[in-house]
Amino acid sequence: MKLSGWLGKSDPLMVSSVPSLDRLSASCRRVHDRWPDVMPTPQGDRESIVREMLRRVQRKDWETATLASVTRAGRVAFEAEFRERRDLWELRDFYLREAEASTSQAFLGALMSIYLGSYEPGGRHTRDLAAALDVSRDRLGRRWSALLQNVQFLFDSRNAARLLGAAMCKMDEPWCGLVKLGFHDPHASGLLYHAHVAYVDGMGTALRTESGVRRMLGWLAPTGRQARVTGVKEAIEALLRPWKSREPAGGIRDQLIEGLVASYGDPRVRRGGVWPQVHSDCRDVLLRWLTGANIQFFLDVVSEVETSHMWQPRREFWWNLYERGRIDAAWVAFSPNAAQTARRLAQGAEKPGHLAYGEQTAGGSRRYTSLLILKIGNCVVVEGSHNYKVHVFRDSDRRAPRLFEKQYDCERIRLAPGHREQAHHVGWQERVRELIGYWS
Repeated sequence: MKLSGWLGKSDPLMVSSVPSLDRLSASCRRVHDRWPDVMPTPQGDRESIVREMLRRVQRKDWETATLASVTRAGRVAFEAEFRERRDLWELRDFYLREAEASTSQAFLGALMSIYLGSYEPGGRHTRDLAAALDVSRDRLGRRWSALLQNVQFLFDSRNAARLLGAAMCKMDEPWCGLVKLGFHDPHASGLLYHAHVAYVDGMGTALRTESGVRRMLGWLAPTGRQARVTGVKEAIEALLRPWKSREPAGGIRDQLIEGLVASYGDPRVRRGGVWPQVHSDCRDVLLRWLTGANIQFFLDVVSEVETSHMWQPRREFWWNLYERGRIDAAWVAFSPNAAQTARRLAQGAEKPGHLAYGEQTAGGSRRYTSLLILKIGNCVVVEGSHNYKVHVFRDSDRRAPRLFEKQYDCERIRLAPGHREQAHHVGWQERVRELIGYWS
């Protein structure tokens, strides 16, 4: 028996004792018309799901089957783990034959969702599903017909993702552009994942421009949506790779710091997520920028709250050291009043608004002290605002402060044994260089 035979009026699931569900059915149809490609993730033992459906196919047992159970098994049958298994060939063939014969828009819509979600360029299952659904294109329903009209290469089992990615390269806002074409979730798997890969590859040198960076960041994290999860590694590497040996012009650096840290967290403090997957050469680009941004941020904030004439030489010294490539990493711990200034400055148009920083917790006479903690060679160097001395530790010393902590007590750092310190007297810059060189 063909499945299409029991999907009509004689569906055995229609039991006379059940109250009229006309209103509920109408609501369900409206939901389905708007989101026909949304299918719940199959729950339970996937092997049991496909085995049970294979048994029904072989025995033509549809007595207690439901459309939901049939489409759920179909989704599993075309997952990567199952779609090449020879023992399930008969089950997959059943769905292909039904795709050609069925008149049920709900069933065909589910198979369209399976096709899009399992799409692999050149894959045999993709080719077979595309051919079967192409036979039924006039029976797919309004929403799918509109998508096919907008994306006429949708059933190209080899090139659809590449062609869609190329179309995205021409869109100012790819997320909105795909929604207008008729894709409900542009970050979905299958066809849209491969289109994402093609888009990242196709953007090429455009990612060296502010407009290209803006478009890619907007695609990865559309306004009001969660940031993309799959395929992010490749996108981040494409954004950062051009700057491994040179600095970008204009506002690209701040664009990337702001966008990537806002969407995927600060790689210095977020140990999980996408950052461990990103190639170290590309990740180091962002870390270098974050080091400079933190130093600049600290210097800008302290310049606002520090009135001493001694501060400007300190500002010039540390920034010059960074520009010469001597500083490997930097972290900031602001006092409470400096943190208020930091938040105000971060709201400015030219400041990365998602720079992370720690808190300096010492009170009393040190309640206004902020700290800049630096990794320089084999040393950990702590600079402070106001009259705080420069403190230099071996990085192997367990008493040395560690970068990227949430809280620091500047008095505990000052009183820690085993380190060297230097006040900001005449010639202090040269003595700090000597201290750093002594342990490097």
